[in-house]
Amino acid sequence: RPWCCGLEPLRRRLAEALGCPPLTACLLNNYEAGTGYIAPHSDEVRAHGPEKVVASVSLGGSRRFLLRARAGGVAGFDTAPHYGLGLSEERLGEGLRAAGGEAARVWTKVGRLVVPRAEVAAGSPDVEWGNTLGDPGCIFPETDPGRVPLLDYSAAGARRSLAESRARLGPGRVVGLRVHDCEAGPRLEAALAPGGALEGLAALKAEGAVESGGVGVNCGAAALEVLERAPAGAVDCIMLAGCWNLLDQSGHAALLACQRRGVRVHNAGVFGGGLLAGGANYRYAAAPAEIVARARAWEGLAEEFRVPLLAVALHFAFLPAVVEAVAVGVKSAAEVEGALDLLSVDIPERLWAEAVRRGLLPEDSVASLLLPEEAEAEG
Repeated sequence: RPWCCGLEPLRRRLAEALGCPPLTACLLNNYEAGTGYIAPHSDEVRAHGPEKVVASVSLGGSRRFLLRARAGGVAGFDTAPHYGLGLSEERLGEGLRAAGGEAARVWTKVGRLVVPRAEVAAGSPDVEWGNTLGDPGCIFPETDPGRVPLLDYSAAGARRSLAESRARLGPGRVVGLRVHDCEAGPRLEAALAPGGALEGLAALKAEGAVESGGVGVNCGAAALEVLERAPAGAVDCIMLAGCWNLLDQSGHAALLACQRRGVRVHNAGVFGGGLLAGGANYRYAAAPAEIVARARAWEGLAEEFRVPLLAVALHFAFLPAVVEAVAVGVKSAAEVEGALDLLSVDIPERLWAEAVRRGLLPEDSVASLLLPEEAEAEG
């Protein structure tokens, strides 16, 4: 159908501005108010080849336009009040609102409340001062200087944290909660105590406020203790961070325990804190020489098998049958696509056997986790 006289000049101007052939199709939407939008959808126009140019033009008020990959494999979003003291949740909420992501599945965390600095006493032991802007240990440079993290591992704190996270996330649907960084000491004991955060998660699940509950920890030993001591109904999913990847398999026992108990695992920190992706850090600090050497050994093995190192890392993260999801940090649409592309790389089985032979993986560490029934037999 011919383009009408009003659209044809616009079509030519867009082609000139974009440096592309003239556009071949047009979708017009008339919004009477600024709140209207077209819901996320997909278009299949195969006749014009795999590489297409899509342009969005607003005649009137300015509007944001997002193109989103709907490729299979993205299960949801993991965030926490701790990340930027609310900034991560706020940005995720903004993105979800702009993209019409009311049905998005979000996992967030409890254990820290984000409160105004003016509401706490200077030097209060209940505040995690090392994660406030201005402290050398703060790893979130864009944190609001007027906010501080107030430690609260109580059931009431978990309930309040969920309400505040939902306010920041907007349409993001919080389906799961994790008690954050309760590895040992007073935090772990507070979370496990009567009236603690884990008891609070069990109550929220029973009420239908969330579907899933558990912990997000950086060591397998903490996960094992939680599995042994948590209140009934509190834990159905655990996030293990940094302890099942190419550089660290210390979460092996925790993975086996989760497998035996039917507790799902979300694996995080699978690129070694960035070291495997070309960075210099490991576990939030400069990587020690022996870890750097181990990373270089993996890099050499991947080159020998002609596969990307990051694909090896991501596939290894998914090897245990109990791992339901892997959390990867991304900061652009291109990185999302790149992570999904890594999943399509074929990793030869011989690579894992060679890694064991070279001492990069413990003997039987992978085989014992491939099938749930094998773990049961070991029990």
